[in-house]
Formats: sequence, structure tokens, C-alpha cells
Amino acid sequence: MKENKLEILKDLFVDESHTLEDLKKLREKTKDFFKIEQKTGNVLISHEYNFTVKEKIILFMIGKYFCEEVGFEKENITSRLLSEVLHIQQTSLTAPLGELVSQHILSKEDTTYAIKYYQIEKQLDLLNEKHILKAKLPHTKVRAIVKNKKSKPNKSKVISRKQSFNETQTQLLSEEEILEIIKNENIELNDLYSIFNIRNNKLILLKGFKSQNNRESHIKSSLLTLVAHKIFYGSERISSANLRTILQDSGVRGLINLSTTLKEYSYWIVHERGQIGSINTSYRITHEGYRKGLDLLRDIINNTSTFQLKLSNSRITSREVAPPFKISQDNLNKKISEFSRIEKIDENELKMKFDFQEDHIRIIEPLIENTRKIMQIKNLLLLGYLIRKIYEQDKFNCIDLLKNSGVNSDRLDLLDSNKFYKKYFSVKKSKTAMSLIHPGEVKAKEYLTKYLTEGTFEL
Repeated sequence: MKENKLEILKDLFVDESHTLEDLKKLREKTKDFFKIEQKTGNVLISHEYNFTVKEKIILFMIGKYFCEEVGFEKENITSRLLSEVLHIQQTSLTAPLGELVSQHILSKEDTTYAIKYYQIEKQLDLLNEKHILKAKLPHTKVRAIVKNKKSKPNKSKVISRKQSFNETQTQLLSEEEILEIIKNENIELNDLYSIFNIRNNKLILLKGFKSQNNRESHIKSSLLTLVAHKIFYGSERISSANLRTILQDSGVRGLINLSTTLKEYSYWIVHERGQIGSINTSYRITHEGYRKGLDLLRDIINNTSTFQLKLSNSRITSREVAPPFKISQDNLNKKISEFSRIEKIDENELKMKFDFQEDHIRIIEPLIENTRKIMQIKNLLLLGYLIRKIYEQDKFNCIDLLKNSGVNSDRLDLLDSNKFYKKYFSVKKSKTAMSLIHPGEVKAKEYLTKYLTEGTFEL
């Protein structure tokens, strides 16, 4: 009887052999993303693709899983090991590792992590869809529009292009995955669906965002939408066009000023721009923004007032002040050594070029350029990057940084119109507290290496 029952139910039971039977197919899905050194078992992730931190973790885990299958000794993969091999600060790995465990992609035992074998093919399919298949899609040729020509561009084609971008494939998480995310937040699924509605994979806000003025409504509705997007789809990013569509369909008014309002709250919601001229822009909710959005969500559910929002009387009423540096000398030395090791740069060379103090940092030999704006941007890129990585502080006062380094700080208002400034720095006015955005951090890392080895670099 037991054998007969097992025969009937056998399709419901899976074991590791199901994945191993298909190694050849998995190899084809994997080969573009990483290679494995035959002698050492080191996983070499390709630099050809712009992988996220979570994707790098997943690829490394898959590589180590394959290593075990061919006879390499099992390795205890900790966040410290991942930090060393992926060259990512350990503190930056905590959140993505936690998300991967909560999404049942990784398993965790004590301090070690491993990928669940039944997730391997699914994750490889997602990576191929994102990085390989989309790259192979034919690009639409856009005809040039001659000014004197009477014919107008075909509006239907323009709309279809925008729609194809808005409808970027987002897969709704399973109910079990959603429950796993919200169970630690004391939020019930029924309460969640009383605020959000999802029909035909389309998210709609039902309540909680209406306020006395449009600005407050924009902030609340955007926070709620991004929180919902992370809970229902497992993604902290949403395209700018998709966000506007959701808010418009939900009844949010005055959206012409949405981006201007959200710029004031970049510590909650970050506007991430693509290349110059690209329509592929998006909004990303920060960790602080996610917590604030959850506070707002609970307020709506429980009819409480935990969420607090301060609106300025004008767009910039006063100069925002960057917090002062606070770090002990021992901790500073430790951070410099750790940063040098992770970035694989010469620590002594770093200390020869930069003066690190407990309350400030300066370039000993600043970069000198014929153009004042370029000179200011180059020096601020290097200093801003070191402030983020070593002092673990995002915002800084550019006037103080330039003056301490002996760099001309006149006419900083001219920076606001510079294309490099707009690409690499936050959209706050240059004379206020400012910070690097993601493209700026990536470039600053590259430029720092060139500066330490060659003494200069070109923007």
C-alpha cells in the first residue's frame, strides 16, 4: 500500500538528482555569467554585465554549488567571505542576504549560506531574461524629424515604445512569499489588500494617500507604491513611467510636479537616471524609505499617527547642512585598511595622496584643471567616494571639502548646469549638502584607481 501511494504521489517529491540530470542545460544557461578555475575552484563572475549585489551573490552561490558537484571540498560561505571575493563591503551585504533568505532562494545555517538547489534553474532563467534575451532584441530605428517638414512623428509608435518600457516584466510573488515578507511587520494579508488592489498584474492604491495638498499626497502615494512593489514583486525599483501611471490611475492629482517634490526626499526615494537622453529612468526606495512607508501603512491600517512628514515652505528654504564627521582614530585606521584590502589598492599610496583625520578629509595634491568646473567635479568625486566608503557618510559639504584641499570654490552655482555633475551627484543644489548617486560612485571607484596609479584621470 505504501509503495502504491508513493507511486501516485512521486511527482510531488523532488530531490537533488532532478537538478543534476539537467546539468548540461544549466551549463548553457550559466556559461555567459561566470567561469570556474579548474585548479582552485574560484568563481570568476563576468564584468560584461551590470549585475546587482543580489545577482552577484546568487551567481557565486551557483558556482560554488557546481564546485561541490565535481568534487571540490564544501566551503562555508559567510558574509565575510562574500565581501572578500565580491569586493563589496560586508555591511552592504546584510540587506540583500536577508532578502534572499526570506525569499527562500538561499538557506542559512548559523553564519553560513547556500543556494537551494531547486532555485538554481529559476534564478538562471531570470538572469538570462534580464541580461541576455533583452540585449538580443532588435532595436527600433527612430526616424530623424526635419524641422521644416510638415509631417509629424507617428504618435502611436511613440506610445507603443513607452508602453513597452512601462510593461517591463514583473512577476508577482506567490502568496507564501508575500506572507513571509509581511509576517515580521505585523501586517495581515487582508489588511494589505484593503489598501492595495492588484488586477491583471496592475497595482492600484485604494486609500491612505489623500492629503490637504498635492505635495504631501505625492510623497505618501509614492512611498506606498514603492513599498507595495517591494512586497508584491520583490523589487525596490519601479520605472518612472510606471510609477506615474499607477498614481494617475489611483486618483493622485498634480503629477506634473511629482519629480520636483520627490527630489526633496531623496533619502527615502532615489531618482535613478539612465544615460543622457535615455527614457529608462526609475525610482528606488531606500531602506529608510521602506521603513517610513511601512509606518505609513500601519497608520492607515490601525488608524494611528506614527508617520510624520515635514514639508518645507518652499523648495529650498535654507542651505542643508551635512553632518560632521565622527570617527575615532583607531576606527579610521581600521576602515582605511579594510577599504584598501577590498579595493585592492596600496594603503600607503592612499595615505600619501589623502589626509584622513577624525573630523575631515582633504586631497594633499588636488587635481588641477584649466576649467574650474571640471577641477571641482574631479576632486569632489574622489573625496565623496572616500567619505562614503571610509567615513560611511553619504552627505558632505562641497565648499568645506574644496577649501580644505586648497581647491578654488568660487562660482559653485555653475556646477548645476554641468553634465558630469548631473550624472554623478545628487540633484540638490551644489551649495547645499550633496552626495554621490550610483553612477557617480561607480565612476569614482574607477577614477580613484587611476588617480593613485597615474596621478590623473579623464572624465
